[in-house]
Amino acid sequence: MCDWDGIIVNAQSEEIVEATPQVVLLGLAMPVGGSGLDIAFTENLRGYEQEAVLPEQLIEIAGRTCYKTHDRITKESASQFVKTRILDSGHASVLEHSLAIFRITGGSRSFTHQLVRHRLMGISQESQRYCDEGSFRVIIPPSIKNNILALALYKFNLQICKAVYKKLIDILGKKYKEDARFVLPNAVESEIVISPNFRELRHIFELRCDSHAQWEIRNIALQMLGIMKQVAPTVFGDFIIDTEKGCAYQIPLTCEKAISIIRGFATKPARDRRLCCIEPDYIKALQHLTLCPNSDCKEAAEHIIFDIGRLN
Repeated sequence: MCDWDGIIVNAQSEEIVEATPQVVLLGLAMPVGGSGLDIAFTENLRGYEQEAVLPEQLIEIAGRTCYKTHDRITKESASQFVKTRILDSGHASVLEHSLAIFRITGGSRSFTHQLVRHRLMGISQESQRYCDEGSFRVIIPPSIKNNILALALYKFNLQICKAVYKKLIDILGKKYKEDARFVLPNAVESEIVISPNFRELRHIFELRCDSHAQWEIRNIALQMLGIMKQVAPTVFGDFIIDTEKGCAYQIPLTCEKAISIIRGFATKPARDRRLCCIEPDYIKALQHLTLCPNSDCKEAAEHIIFDIGRLN
């Protein structure tokens, strides 16, 4: 006979510890000395700032192979090349030459099940088959945390799961952790290491940083995006993080293209300008100017607001 009363008593004494999500950048793909190119190129790289640009330098090295223009590489050329030749031209495959390696802790099993759907990356995850989960930490959704009754029920369920997991191991033996894990909830923390390339990262951020994405993966993706905007500012510069709303926007068009469209709008007669307001390119340009922190874009946005005011 199973001691149900004993399990309930033990469950009530189980401590429920909440985990905090943390993202750590473990490594980046970047060029080695010389990169197999000529000595003049190596000389150009002397004194290069390694913290922010080398991953983009690797993209430039790979991309310039298509044009045989390695002789044009300088300390400052990577950003412009990546922006004009890769991003603006839609040659996203070249971004796959650079990758980032992240260790993510404090995310739930529910979070990792969403993350591993992005298969264009290496994945190493904590194994519930081999690891003892008797002291597992958990993630508590905000909606539950902010409701006293829901939080009490949630914690009670977690206590029962933890107590039953331990009891199953006592009955079956430690060899059968792989079977006892079947009672573990999605709330359990699961550590994971991933190594997506930059193209896949852009795809992840486009989907998972959106305001409609599930809250947990969105919060972790925003941490990752914040890191990548520092180490590869050109590749991820079109993503703007909105800290107030807890999401990120991908600004359409480049700064130059958006400003060009707006300036073209300003030269049109008043009647034509009214019609421009419903054109898709104009709407995208206006969206870019509204979201972009670039000073030139802000100035252009102020002019167009003034012009629209005069039209009305």
